[in-house]
Amino acid sequence: MPSESIDLIVTSPPYDNLRDYKGYSFDFESVAKSLFKVIKEGGVVVWVVGDRINGGRSLTSFRQGLYFQKLGFAMHDVMIYQKKNTPFMRSNSYTNCYEFMFVLSKGKPKTFNPIKEKTVRHGYEMLVHNKKSDGINKKILGKLKPEKTKTNIWQYAVGLGGTTSDKIAFNHPALFPEKLAEDHILSWSNIGDLVFDPMCGSGTTCKMALINERKYLGVDISEEYIEIAKKRIEWIKKPNAPSLFIHYKAEKRNDNPFNEILSERRGVLSERRGVLSERRGVLSERRVVLSERRGVLSERRGVLSERRGVLSERRGVLSERRGVLSERRGVLSVPK
Repeated sequence: MPSESIDLIVTSPPYDNLRDYKGYSFDFESVAKSLFKVIKEGGVVVWVVGDRINGGRSLTSFRQGLYFQKLGFAMHDVMIYQKKNTPFMRSNSYTNCYEFMFVLSKGKPKTFNPIKEKTVRHGYEMLVHNKKSDGINKKILGKLKPEKTKTNIWQYAVGLGGTTSDKIAFNHPALFPEKLAEDHILSWSNIGDLVFDPMCGSGTTCKMALINERKYLGVDISEEYIEIAKKRIEWIKKPNAPSLFIHYKAEKRNDNPFNEILSERRGVLSERRGVLSERRGVLSERRVVLSERRGVLSERRGVLSERRGVLSERRGVLSERRGVLSERRGVLSVPK
């Protein structure tokens, strides 16, 4: 591949042998060197990575980040990919619900299109102005903006309907959400730029690049995964869009004029599934709390039962003592 030919790389590598990739191994250092070679000056690499947590955190992600810096990349940002509905509970520590998204740049990023979100407060208000060391708040009339740039902690629902609605994609053991790929593509590239995923797996990055009018290039060592990516691309491919996949051959498409409407409805359905998944997560948490409260109630009932038993024994002893006292009174009342 030519040097400095790629505008943006969005990828997630295998790490700590947490997934079975059918015998394929991962040479991180060689891949990292190749990425530095092919990315343009001002280009960005988004490296989505986590750590093994059983037996203590492996910190593989940290070592990889430091190696990228050693090669000459700037660690432009360390972002968090937070999973809204993680199913894995841990017995001796808090539930792990995130991975890192290292935003690496070769020099200063040449493109940044910040994603905005609505502010809770906007319009004109009295705002603090020119506060000095005396601590006195001086206020002037100012305008709050209706939008602000998102934070670097991004939340996504995972699973079918959250990660993607393409069931075929789940034949790959490790997916990241389509929305995650799309948000980075929109943030760090422009229309017509070339987006590359060197471990494209089921083709999520390539699919979202195509939808957002970027050129794409996907590479994977597994032909089986390339076939999955190929099918996902074919479902949404636009007329005359180039197909850049290793092992990929273009096939005839059956254009459907209702594809755009169908895609929008799928998007709405995906959002609703995400909301439903969140509600299920909340319900699951409430069930756990209810179970804990039932356990506490059961313990209290046990204690109460024990106390009742003790009280019953004491009543028995008291009854016996009354009997003895009654006998003694009877003896005393016998005339001599």
